[in-house]
Amino acid sequence: IAARLGGAPGPDAAAALGRVLAHPSVTPRGPVVLTDEQRRAVEVALGARVSIVSGGPGTGKTSIVVAILRAAMERGDVEPEAIALAAPTGKAADRMRGAIESALVAVADPLPGDRALLEGLPRPRTIHRLLGWSPSLRRFRHHETSPLSERLVILDEGSMIDVFLMERVVASLGANARLVVLGDAEQLPSVAAGAVFRDLAEHVPTVRLTKSHRVDPSRPEGSHILEVAAGVNAGELRPMEGPGAFLHAVDADGRRDFLRAWIERARLGDTARRTWVRSDGAWDAPELLASLFERAEARALLCVTRHGWRPTSVEAVNAWIHHEVADEARWVAGEPVIVTRNDYDRALFNGDRGVLLWVAPSATAAPRLSAVFRREDRFVAHPLDAVRGQLELAWATTVHKAQGSEHDEVALLLPDQDHPRLFTREVVYTAITRARRRVHIVGDAALLARAVRRRVERATGIGEGLPPIAPAGRR
Repeated sequence: IAARLGGAPGPDAAAALGRVLAHPSVTPRGPVVLTDEQRRAVEVALGARVSIVSGGPGTGKTSIVVAILRAAMERGDVEPEAIALAAPTGKAADRMRGAIESALVAVADPLPGDRALLEGLPRPRTIHRLLGWSPSLRRFRHHETSPLSERLVILDEGSMIDVFLMERVVASLGANARLVVLGDAEQLPSVAAGAVFRDLAEHVPTVRLTKSHRVDPSRPEGSHILEVAAGVNAGELRPMEGPGAFLHAVDADGRRDFLRAWIERARLGDTARRTWVRSDGAWDAPELLASLFERAEARALLCVTRHGWRPTSVEAVNAWIHHEVADEARWVAGEPVIVTRNDYDRALFNGDRGVLLWVAPSATAAPRLSAVFRREDRFVAHPLDAVRGQLELAWATTVHKAQGSEHDEVALLLPDQDHPRLFTREVVYTAITRARRRVHIVGDAALLARAVRRRVERATGIGEGLPPIAPAGRR
């Protein structure tokens, strides 16, 4: 990576950016106006061969991506077919696609380049698909001697990319290509090797976003969540007695009491047990289904560990909650599920969350228990017996699985014993910043304090190949 990050900056992007911002996207809350730091991010991305945009949740990274695309088209840098959008997971790529398309459609007075993007912008892909991974050959189609043809490559969720995959991306870039990587340097790094996004941010042109548009700092609960997250990021615990963040310092009995109260708020009620009719792709009660999913997506229960017999692992918590809500071993309607591996034929991606519902093809046909998933403004259903092998219950998920998501209310269930290599400041920060309105941290306060004092320590070697970027290049 270090050997390939040189390159001359491109022409000034301010004029092209100014022209596209004169034709903004318009949302129900009004025109989208970029902040000064967002404008700076676009200009840096279009002026450097490799650049980083780092910001916490809700700092407007999608707005920056759309502005980069529009300004690049306005400046004549690329055609839509020369643009590649990618993310580490299919779920993140699908979310990226929906957000970009929605923003482009919302441009009230589109420029010619905007119309070209809407008509010809390639769909975001996983990074493995972008590079042409062949499972049978165990290698990528694109590499140093067979580079990508795209001249603008934008990667989302950069903190989830390990050093080996990032090296393959950089190695596959053509001589005149630009790479923009977006993410949050303070979040959990990739499950595999390295904290490459965080290290790259010290050595390539980087813009750090500080203003959150997800959490409303003017509301007491929003400002409290931001304050607690900032403290964790600095290695300190700040008071958590509300209104936005709450520490529940409880023992095992208290943990179970909290979980029972959580279940009562998270259960979907009688609506989830009705039979839904889906005929020719149309649902019998789409508004009711949308309301059910809004409730299902409003809360997230997060754990630090996934496997194991300890009572705070994802496996143990899901089994315990299932036992509380169901009188039988098999899964039942109303339970949340999560996809554990990609299924490109069904467009199901690792990390997708759905709900089990009874679905029938007509009002007179027998219903089948099915996994139902939201896809932007529509819903898809797959019979449970066809996809059971790639699903898990999702009453609780790991903090890693929650990256990129947001919820009104989040609970972080602390482990019942310390895990120094797993339970770190980044885990706590990532969990807290998933919440828009309220976050609960449940468990041993002393254990939490130790975790907040620890940082993920990984070596990528990037710092040995590049000098730190000059202060004037950092914002």
